[in-house]
Amino acid sequence: MKELITPDLWPNFEADDLSLIKRLAFGSSRPLAVGDGQAKIFKELNYFFPNRKIFLFTSKNFALEFLLKFYFQRSQRRQVLIQAFSSFVWPKAIMAAGGQPIFLDLGKNSLNFDLESLKKKISDRVGILITQN
Repeated sequence: MKELITPDLWPNFEADDLSLIKRLAFGSSRPLAVGDGQAKIFKELNYFFPNRKIFLFTSKNFALEFLLKFYFQRSQRRQVLIQAFSSFVWPKAIMAAGGQPIFLDLGKNSLNFDLESLKKKISDRVGILITQN
């Protein structure tokens, strides 16, 4: 296994990821002009994902909000099921996108949602279930 960098913040972030970011953002020892870094990152991502739309986000909550807004423009199902024991980021993003968070009860001996709670809360107004591990 490769050596992890800050495992408490980014558990899948490894040393080669950091070197790739530095190479893409700075190229050489000098910082890039504003906008150059983004163009280089898009070019590199297009190499791995040709003919695909690429979106870059500054945070997971903004990415979730963006995707939920996109979904809500096409669906009237505004309820989003999430487990009760979760980060405040999820309900905040759901509400900012125009949705309604619906909290699932936790299992008796678990911090994950209870399957019976899920079954009870599924309705025609529910469009999305967000699960966590």
